[in-house]
Amino acid sequence: MKARLLTLLAASCFATLFVSCGGGGVSSPPPPPSEFITITTAGTIQMVQSVAFTLTLQESGAKSAVTWSITDGRLPTGLSLDATTGIISGTPASQEFDQVTIQAKDAGASATKTFTVNAWMKFTLPPISPAAAHTNVPYNLQLFANTAISGWSLVGGSLPPGLTFPQGQAGYPFITGTPTTVGSYTFTVQATDTTVPQTATEDITILVDSHLTITKSALMTGGETHTYSDSFVAVNGTPPLHWSVSNGFPPGLSIDATTGAVTGTPTAGGSYSYTVQVTDSSVSVQSDSTQNSISIEFVPQFHFNTGPANIGNFYDVFLGLTGGNGQFTITVTSGSLPPGLLLNAGFVQGFPTQLGTYTASLQAVDTSSPPYTAATTITIVVVPPPIVMSNTVSSPTPVNALYHSQVGVTGGTPPYSWVLDSGQLPLGVVLDTATGFLDGTPSKTGLDSFKVGVTDSSSPPQTDYANYFIEVRPGRIRNDSIATATPLFGFGTSSFVSISPYVDPIDAVTPNPDTDYFRLLAAGGSTVHLETFAQRNNSSLLDTVIELLDQNGQRLTTCGSPAFTSQCLNDDINNTTTDSALDFKVPGASTANSTFYLHVLDWRGDARPDMAYGISTTGTVNPLAIVSVNGFRGTIRGTNFQQGLSTIGQTGNVTWTLDSGTLPPGWSLTAGGSLGGVATTDGYYGFVVRATDSSTPPQTATAQYSITVAEPITITSSSNPPNACLNQPYTFPLRTSGGIPPFQFALFANNNTLPVPFNYSAGVFSGYATSAGTFSLTVTIFDSSSPSSTASQQLTFNVATCP
Repeated sequence: MKARLLTLLAASCFATLFVSCGGGGVSSPPPPPSEFITITTAGTIQMVQSVAFTLTLQESGAKSAVTWSITDGRLPTGLSLDATTGIISGTPASQEFDQVTIQAKDAGASATKTFTVNAWMKFTLPPISPAAAHTNVPYNLQLFANTAISGWSLVGGSLPPGLTFPQGQAGYPFITGTPTTVGSYTFTVQATDTTVPQTATEDITILVDSHLTITKSALMTGGETHTYSDSFVAVNGTPPLHWSVSNGFPPGLSIDATTGAVTGTPTAGGSYSYTVQVTDSSVSVQSDSTQNSISIEFVPQFHFNTGPANIGNFYDVFLGLTGGNGQFTITVTSGSLPPGLLLNAGFVQGFPTQLGTYTASLQAVDTSSPPYTAATTITIVVVPPPIVMSNTVSSPTPVNALYHSQVGVTGGTPPYSWVLDSGQLPLGVVLDTATGFLDGTPSKTGLDSFKVGVTDSSSPPQTDYANYFIEVRPGRIRNDSIATATPLFGFGTSSFVSISPYVDPIDAVTPNPDTDYFRLLAAGGSTVHLETFAQRNNSSLLDTVIELLDQNGQRLTTCGSPAFTSQCLNDDINNTTTDSALDFKVPGASTANSTFYLHVLDWRGDARPDMAYGISTTGTVNPLAIVSVNGFRGTIRGTNFQQGLSTIGQTGNVTWTLDSGTLPPGWSLTAGGSLGGVATTDGYYGFVVRATDSSTPPQTATAQYSITVAEPITITSSSNPPNACLNQPYTFPLRTSGGIPPFQFALFANNNTLPVPFNYSAGVFSGYATSAGTFSLTVTIFDSSSPSSTASQQLTFNVATCP
């Protein structure tokens, strides 16, 4: 064994470099190379197509003769590399962009470098054919190229006297000036390319003559009904000159044929295009013509519709000034605007503060020369704001329990008076006509719809109507016992519930503190954490206390940490909060779920319904629960209604049964959860369904529903409403029967006529008609039944001017 180890050690010393083995010394590193070559020529090589090129490659570090070679890529076509001298030479045959790797090698070393070789297209200037120049006439000639230019220069010849050259300027500059001497002038310009330092030249010839030329063909803007004076101008030619205009000119303006002056008073605003021509008196008769246009401003006018202003509400009317130059100063010259309203940049704006009729004369002046002035008289009637009624009243409400709500009103002029216009209130509930309060004790379940009218104390009075409904249901099963505990699932710190009311019923004299019970489900052996969030998350005054109970109401004992042996009762988590928390070790095998109950109470006994709190749970299993059905309100007699019921948190199959109450005649509930049928009898029906799953023992859940069966909705109002008076309060309620509230309304204007020019909401036309005439439209009402019932009617409104 020892001999084998010695053999392996010897082999290791033989094969491993720089390792001290046995009694030998440490090996030295190899000496540095004797030479190192570097190619120093720049990595980008530029050349031009069809132009002879030569470049000697440079290197440093070689100690003997160097041989040059291409190891990868190629040079542009037409170029070659001399292996001995390192000279790249030749004439590029085409535009190319290549990469080539070149090696420099002597007897002792070598180096490579990759070059980018660009063979650019030869730069030329496009031909320039300048227009003829005229003495005494400003001249511009732009210089162009087919690439970017770093600078221009004048390299030969001379420019016409009076013109200047943009010496050294980059881009595409202009040769500018005013020629002073007749003649033909040839000069040479040179441009330098920005990509490759190559140049190109171009010979340019400019012919300067003394031809008759119009130097001013544009006329200043004029104004309708304003005296106008301007003139065309020409240079050169033989006087006297002769002027004419064709192809349109503003009516009221004329041109002086001998001077070119344009004078007169325009009679119509607008934009006019024309052609102006001038001829001289020479033997050969020179002439010139050009096209242009002239703008004539319209006389300014006001265009507005004030309509009534509501006291205390924001008022905003655009005065709609047109014409002039659009820059007006508007002032009140007599009368006054309603207090609270001001002129603001062409608008009348503000919050009117006083009732009444106000007339003001307005004057608008623009900045034209001479200025335009426009005047108008504006009349604004400040009236009380329209009555706006509340959208809903409190609903649903439990049967045989005290009810209180109000038909709210804003706008108008208090005091108001209320009236039950149509429909019926729940049996036992009455409307106070002086306050709008709805009070009483509903004694019968059902869905009652009604329309309420409100009249204010304005002069003339305003009236408004609104549709409402109240659903009276069987009393809600409260979760204030284990038997009525609410299944707890899906709660987190952002999900809040409310403690049950501390007074029950609401008119009780002595406070009756209430508590909440929740049913939880968890697997045996698991740890459940329960925590309330009232004071911390909601700043609530509620001081929650929690305890865990079994199905017999006995407090559990396996709470706390780490042994889970404490009593399952907690008031405050610590001295920083009044919120509560418990950890619970669920008894039993992990293969079975256990049911237990969370009891939440207010330690002080002063809880209120507004004292919300959150519950956070971890470690629980979602119990069986029935998913709420949205829109489950009512159906129309004789129509087929079908609704599938569903649950969450179930184990296995779920069986459905009718737990209590009565289904509408013609309906049934299947074991699979299909609810519905064709209802045959109007009425209000309340019932409770029960879901039972396949767990051992089975879980159950119940849900309470109520549904109204009604006749189809119809519109009972006249199709010819009473006449409306222009700018006077108007109200017309649309009356209906049948259907399931709440109702939705839609309007359709017939024959593309404008809708009735006042407000329409919740089945009531109201407000102030601002346009006289006859308006025809179709109104459609949709109820909330399933499937929805609809009714339509064509209405014809007449808006007249009344005393």
